[in-house]
Amino acid sequence: MRVLFYYHELLGVMETRVLDPDNNTTEAQQNTYRENKKKDRKSLFFILQRVNDDAFEKIVGAKSLKQVWDILMMSFKGVEKVKKVRLQTLGCQYEL
Repeated sequence: MRVLFYYHELLGVMETRVLDPDNNTTEAQQNTYRENKKKDRKSLFFILQRVNDDAFEKIVGAKSLKQVWDILMMSFKGVEKVKKVRLQTLGCQYEL
């Protein structure tokens, strides 16, 4: 997934939130906003294509990539610890 985001130049998009512009923004600021919004939607599209059904149910109501990313990070936060403990347990079983 990281390679996909890197290829499409979307890697840094997950950490930032796209803010709506004010009424008195310049043309350059509006163009930047449009580009950032496009990147946000494109990244969201890639994530929604790749997640399983359980994760999809958690993120279906999110409006931005930042919300989706935060939900997924909280959902899978303990997964790495569980994997490490499981590997340690299996290692101990086979060492005996």
